[in-house]
Amino acid sequence: MRRFGLALVGVVCLTLWWTGFPALAADLSGRVEAVPPGGVGPWVVSGVPVEVTPATKIKLKGPLAPGRAVRLKGYYAPDGRFVATEIKAKKAKKGKKHW
Repeated sequence: MRRFGLALVGVVCLTLWWTGFPALAADLSGRVEAVPPGGVGPWVVSGVPVEVTPATKIKLKGPLAPGRAVRLKGYYAPDGRFVATEIKAKKAKKGKKHW
């Protein structure tokens, strides 16, 4: 059993290394607090620092402004930063909650 567990860990690590798939993938949702001009760079979403790169897919309906509800997909980098790979936001509708 112990041998199987070590082999499984080895296969998972090799697969993650080979594919480049981030091991600590995560989703995050909240309200935008800060966005740099142009949208690329450090954001703050509900108090969490988020790194947005040129490769990040951003899907918006309407202008991006502080207070806007967003849902992010991404991963936690080894240094603890949340790096966004996709950001979605919907236009606020009267009387409706975001996510």
